[in-house]
Amino acid sequence: MADATQSHPIALEVRDLGKTFPRRGDGDATALAQVNFSVNRREFVTVVGPSGCGKSTLVRIFAGLEDASSGSVLVDGAPVTGPGSDRGMVFQGYTLFPWLTVLRNVMFGLSLRGIGCNAARSQALESEKRS
Repeated sequence: MADATQSHPIALEVRDLGKTFPRRGDGDATALAQVNFSVNRREFVTVVGPSGCGKSTLVRIFAGLEDASSGSVLVDGAPVTGPGSDRGMVFQGYTLFPWLTVLRNVMFGLSLRGIGCNAARSQALESEKRS
């Protein structure tokens, strides 16, 4: 029986993705090599592997926080060239400002995008209502 998500459009496509990091005097360290896969809309995918295998590097490239050394990543058919509001990343480490309330932490990101205080507050509260 075919998976129902296969009938949905491709949301994420990874083509021959590679990432290397320079090492002091010993060539490059390969984190990712020739990674290829696609994810259809509404499909749930998990990346699993041992520490140091490139999981975080892969996700950082998807988020636009890291550049690939080779290959490409497409989100809805458009190449990922940097961070975008169409995708996000939840970091493993604590990334909230502990001196701010949850509401103010949400508003902070909106204000960085140039949204005024009242509009940011309204959007943050609206997000809470949808949860």
